[in-house]
Amino acid sequence: MTILLALAMMAQDAPLNAEAERAMGCASAVAGSHAGEADPPLLKITAQFSYYVMVAAKADPGGGPYVDRVNALVAVVQGRPVPSQAAAQSRMAECDRLYPLARTDAAVTLPADAYQRSLTCYGSVMVMYGAALGLDRMGKGKAELQRVSPAFDYYSAQAPDLMRQHGITATGTGAELDRVMQASLAIGNSYAITERCIAQLPKT
Repeated sequence: MTILLALAMMAQDAPLNAEAERAMGCASAVAGSHAGEADPPLLKITAQFSYYVMVAAKADPGGGPYVDRVNALVAVVQGRPVPSQAAAQSRMAECDRLYPLARTDAAVTLPADAYQRSLTCYGSVMVMYGAALGLDRMGKGKAELQRVSPAFDYYSAQAPDLMRQHGITATGTGAELDRVMQASLAIGNSYAITERCIAQLPKT
């Protein structure tokens, strides 16, 4: 049994606190709110879904690494029934009130500190790159993958040296990324952050 599978099974067995359950309900709802659409914005929806699950993982950390908890809770949501489109869309009004940054496309403000800004970009772009790669493998995300790939290459090349320069050892990189990903919830969803990070790439 893989570690991730074991974590997912543990998460399914353990009840979540009320705040985490609210966010998980929104994750289910956002997945169902686009049911039946001919051409839904899949990468944006993935970012919105991820935001809610990240909120849930922060609210109910479960005692392990944050990113592992996020992955485990993704598996939990995926194992739950998807609500009907009508029920999901009705739920989204409350989700938008509770988590106004989860679905907004408004331009975000990245951290002023260069190190925090670069790692914030790295974390969010990494999420969107992984999502775009998955969509591309299903024949649905080639254009998005081509758009996100240069940003992924740029920020992932910077991250190791930047962390070393700030005293983060190899054993501490996971915890540092956990911290950055949790902090990104106050900035915006991964899609909105990635858009801003792409706009800040050096011109070639």
